Amino acid sequence: MLKLLFILFYSTLLLASSQKISVQLEWKHQFEFAGFYAAIEKGYYKDIGLEVELREYTQGIDISDEVISKRATFGVSSSSLILDKLQNKPVVLIASYFKQNALALAVKPEITNVEQLRGKKIMALSYEIDHTSIGVLLKEGGLKDEDYTFIDHDFSIDAFKAGDVDAMSIFISNQPYFLDKEGVKYNILNPADFGIYSYDLELFTSEEFARKNSDMIEKFAKATNRGWEYAFKHKKEIIDLIYDKYTKTKSKESLLYEAEVTQKLFKTNIFKIGATVPELIKLNAQMYTSLGLVQDGFEFSKLLSSYIFENLKYSENRDFQDKNIIQNNIADLTYEEKDYLKEKKIITACIDPDWMPFESLQEGKHIGLSADYLDIFQKNLSVAIKVVKTDSWMDSLEFAKMRKCDILPLVMETNERKEYLDFTSPYLKIPVVLATRPNVAFIADFDNLDNKKIGIPEG
Repeated sequence: MLKLLFILFYSTLLLASSQKISVQLEWKHQFEFAGFYAAIEKGYYKDIGLEVELREYTQGIDISDEVISKRATFGVSSSSLILDKLQNKPVVLIASYFKQNALALAVKPEITNVEQLRGKKIMALSYEIDHTSIGVLLKEGGLKDEDYTFIDHDFSIDAFKAGDVDAMSIFISNQPYFLDKEGVKYNILNPADFGIYSYDLELFTSEEFARKNSDMIEKFAKATNRGWEYAFKHKKEIIDLIYDKYTKTKSKESLLYEAEVTQKLFKTNIFKIGATVPELIKLNAQMYTSLGLVQDGFEFSKLLSSYIFENLKYSENRDFQDKNIIQNNIADLTYEEKDYLKEKKIITACIDPDWMPFESLQEGKHIGLSADYLDIFQKNLSVAIKVVKTDSWMDSLEFAKMRKCDILPLVMETNERKEYLDFTSPYLKIPVVLATRPNVAFIADFDNLDNKKIGIPEG
């Protein structure tokens, strides 16, 4: 009896200590938000002391304003979140889930390109024409507003099925299931197939909340990402949960269809769940520029510094960390390590002699990012670091093998290198990207690289 009372008391205490937060969704309950449902059901939020309320979208709500005005703690938005930021709304992106927008046009089967929509009836939302990749698709296809008849979307496939409209906006994770089930013939004009990329399902908060609650936000994002990992591994379980607990608007079969397409849109073979990708953000910003919604010439790097949560958190802590590094001289070293450095007197380093802006040897002088970091390390360790001259990066690796230098300040860990080097945890993260010719569309999937030639540096 006492044990039962203790359990009840402890559970009540935990519930009382939980912080209540809310998430404003961008649409009605469906698999699109499965990661949140899974994180609630599996206790991932509870484990970090959060009680999470999910709010369905209702007509007329401005999701950004809900969050900025503190009526909701977090919001889930579309790629238009970057437009809000470009228009000076204080929003901060925490996680990005769809790496390709699900929005496209379903068109009659005889229509195979955008130009063929001239003089036709297009059913969509006015917002989609003015603010999304569909608008860019029509514009780049040479269509102006007067070149087609706009029909306001009624959120049904009936008009398209009956032939009353020639095209309608769809989510490729949703309407194709119903079109196929009804035996309706159609083609899809997907902006992504035309090199027009945007993303969707953006988790965000206000700048004020982000600055005051960085630790909680970090835990919340990790718990949500963990929820998504579980949802993709246990689709049928989460579909049953959605159907039994949240909504019966969709059948379990249609939810399963949505789940399969949703996982593809996450592109988990390329991106970590929730990863924020500056390149995709820039593409979206350029999309809004081409739609005439923002003026060109904004400072993209400055924009990202306060838009992406990780960047904002870093900029908040950077001054403190830099001061802390310099003030805490000799760091947290053991007596043996301090004695070793005292005896060593000079640490030798090998660098890539031609890898700017990261590092280089110019007229015998070490310059670049690694030079700045080595300056900090020298102050922190009270020991000199001397760069050994080499003629190439391959020479530097060979010098390291032969113990002609003690450290390589910028080297990536590989299985081969682990045979002759020890590695610290990273102090600098540098993304590796693909650069293409100007006439090549953005590459969002490595499957597009079949039979292509790729140039990479030696080693």
